[in-house]
Amino acid sequence: MSRTRRTFSHGRTAVARIALGLFAMVLAAIPAAPVLGQTPETVGTPEMLAFRLVAQIKAEEWATLETALATPTTGEFLAGQELLAALREGGYVIYVRHAITDQSQTDSDLSDLANCATQRNLTEEGRAQAQLIGESIGALAIPIGEIQSSELCRARETAELAFGRVTQTPDLSSFGTAASETDVNARIEALRRLLATPPVSGTNTVLVGHQFNIGDAAGVSLAEGEAAIFLPLGAAEASATPSATS
Repeated sequence: MSRTRRTFSHGRTAVARIALGLFAMVLAAIPAAPVLGQTPETVGTPEMLAFRLVAQIKAEEWATLETALATPTTGEFLAGQELLAALREGGYVIYVRHAITDQSQTDSDLSDLANCATQRNLTEEGRAQAQLIGESIGALAIPIGEIQSSELCRARETAELAFGRVTQTPDLSSFGTAASETDVNARIEALRRLLATPPVSGTNTVLVGHQFNIGDAAGVSLAEGEAAIFLPLGAAEASATPSATS
């Protein structure tokens, strides 16, 4: 083979190697396709613990959980009797939005959170709803450990009527009481930590709060009195999706 042909052949080989290397780099940059039917499991960041939404349950659905033959809906993992069995084992965080409130009232002054007269409060229907939640959970023998609530009257009263005890925390309080956007962001992160923290063995933690908080922390939308059930997980890389109404 002549020197010219050998040089040309070596040149083509070098070009081919470069092309293959570039192609491999492009393939490596493309995310792997998810397995068909696979559902993202975690909410969180590498710097903090993560959690997974496993179910949502309306206030009136607690009473029928033992006999329900429900199947999980899109985005859920447990329902009906399987959900009940899991909760009886403990290990979950139950986030409850406060019970039904009087929509003609407003939070006119939140400078003194002990003053319920300047807040939107539970109606009689809401108080009955809170009691139903607690009675139903008790009748189902679901073990409840720590109970925390927002400092606002509607959340605190929901927890007290349902469970007879509560520890109030600003981490769950309405964003309307926040001093700044920095404070709001701190509450979102604090709620994520609460959702990611495993309860005492054999119990479930209950958090009673507001829609904006859970919407921004976990991308979940709840009606008044509705609950979202979360499974605390280890560290994982993902992000929450902000949501919705107060």
